[in-house]
Amino acid sequence: MIRQFKPMKAGYAVMLAALMLMGCKQPAKVKEPAVNSQGQAGTVEVGIFDAVKLKDELVQTIRTGPKVQEVSDFLIKSGVTYMPDLTVPTGNVEKYLTTVEQSLANGMYRFDAYYAKAFNRQDVILQIVDIYEKLANKQGLEGELAEFKQLQEKIKANMGNKDSLDAVITDAFNTFGAKFTAGIGSDNSAIYGLLYVGANIEGMYILTQSALMAKDKGMLVEFIGRQKERMQVNYMVLEMLAADKSVEPIYLKMKPVLDVFNKEGQFTEASLKEIAPIIADIRKDIVK
Repeated sequence: MIRQFKPMKAGYAVMLAALMLMGCKQPAKVKEPAVNSQGQAGTVEVGIFDAVKLKDELVQTIRTGPKVQEVSDFLIKSGVTYMPDLTVPTGNVEKYLTTVEQSLANGMYRFDAYYAKAFNRQDVILQIVDIYEKLANKQGLEGELAEFKQLQEKIKANMGNKDSLDAVITDAFNTFGAKFTAGIGSDNSAIYGLLYVGANIEGMYILTQSALMAKDKGMLVEFIGRQKERMQVNYMVLEMLAADKSVEPIYLKMKPVLDVFNKEGQFTEASLKEIAPIIADIRKDIVK
């Protein structure tokens, strides 16, 4: 499915940024810049229902967008090896201070968990679950926090039995998927929107770096060439949230990636060499 971009009203972006900080249960109106028929500048009050409409658009965009685990599932099938040096450092979680930083980092760690699961690295998953708990606590995601604590206990209790541990982890990932789907529609929709973006940036980073290092790049390049919709969806989500000054630079840097995908002709190894450093640069701005 090819998605069409629609121009984003500045007021909508401001309102969703306000939603990210305050939630939907705040004052029913916000002020938006306006110019009257005489050319005089001022502000007008805009109903919160406009923000709710935009939130619904965000929810629909993400729920119908490509799933991040498709990338990790492909990586294991492609024959590449697991490369821990490509993942986000697990010891830096305390460096993510703002809601935006924590949300993007949460998403990146989530992809790293899917990546570790695909390659049967349960030891890494246990480390990331500890990080999940810290970030969920910082972000006030109480429902997920309770799930993470239960998962920690189950994983530790089954560390000596590979089959039962695999079952616990599979069940946990199914639960997290359901929690994410529910979270997107909650008052924390913008947090989950950034989480989705962070996961996809990490997935595309590991995918493109793996392709650059692979001897036989054909299968990897072909798969990356099919990720146009994934990048479109992430660009749309960032556009909705770009009124936040810490989100705007990521949004602006994502455009050149789309430009490569929008070029006529087949996605090639030369295309890979164009987008890989751009994605690496975006990721560098997020990782602490």
